[in-house]
Amino acid sequence: MKTHESANDGNSINGFKHFSDLAVEYFPDLSTPSSASRKLRNCIRTHKELAARMTEAGYTKKTNNVSPKMQLILIEFLGKAAVADVFKKEGK
Repeated sequence: MKTHESANDGNSINGFKHFSDLAVEYFPDLSTPSSASRKLRNCIRTHKELAARMTEAGYTKKTNNVSPKMQLILIEFLGKAAVADVFKKEGK
């Protein structure tokens, strides 16, 4: 995808979302929100292009509130939270 608009195709993003809430959406099978947060932060950190885009949008390793722009970037790279199997299947 080349634009944020195409990444937002049909997604409803209404403001900021707490990082741990978003992480649980991506990794619902993990036992705690803390585990899900660590996993999502690791996914961002290990994917260089994703990390660069998130940093440009204001993300740091201490980010607690994920902006709509950051959410769109995550959708672009990882897919929608409910169907994001990218890193789960690769075992990352």
